[in-house]
Amino acid sequence: MELTIILGLISLIIIPIEANPGSRKGRCQKVNLTEVAEKHVLRRAEGLKELIFVGGDGKNKSVPLHVAVGEMLYEDGCTPNYTYDFRKCKGLYMWFMNCSIYAPLYMPANVTVPYQNKENHTFTFNISGAATKEWNPGDMNKTEYSTGNTTGTSCNFTVPVTFTGMLHYWVEKTRGDFPHKNTIGIGYLASHDEGLYRRSDNELSYNISGIFKHEVICPNEEENRQKISKSGGKSKK
Repeated sequence: MELTIILGLISLIIIPIEANPGSRKGRCQKVNLTEVAEKHVLRRAEGLKELIFVGGDGKNKSVPLHVAVGEMLYEDGCTPNYTYDFRKCKGLYMWFMNCSIYAPLYMPANVTVPYQNKENHTFTFNISGAATKEWNPGDMNKTEYSTGNTTGTSCNFTVPVTFTGMLHYWVEKTRGDFPHKNTIGIGYLASHDEGLYRRSDNELSYNISGIFKHEVICPNEEENRQKISKSGGKSKK
């Protein structure tokens, strides 16, 4: 199942952006893999004419870069230990990617969350370049969210990502013995400042991380009773 993205309610929520434990020197940012590759090549060259990520041994440009997106891992204590009457209440699920990465390919993340006091629910969303994601299964609107009673949990999460393949480039001018055309392993794009780690010449890893929030919003019964009382004992239709 693909996650439907609805940004309306996320805009109402303020999340403190804090680095997760073990993050790169306390900093989190959005990494653009294409820009990292361009900077790597242009350190010793000028006039970039072609830049292509390729899979396999790099000889066939039509073979795409391979990406393995691991399981979304939540810290302990993130699973809610409460139940609600979901005939009245609605759930809202939100992910805020403090440390994220963009790559020019589809990066499907399989996400599992607790759903309405029942079994866990699993769906997929494209995590490439994502800053926020929201799942609003009850189609809750802004009024319901802002006037209801809200409870929930929040915790840190991580998603390990591994890229496997090569980088092909072609430039107009070079310095020293730097080739005008070449194909190199993607592992050479490693940068600790960017959170990119070399696993081998052809493998590069990154940990997407952020904050997950699961909120349950129930009608404000006291407020509803006051509205009924002011309207002469009848609710508004």
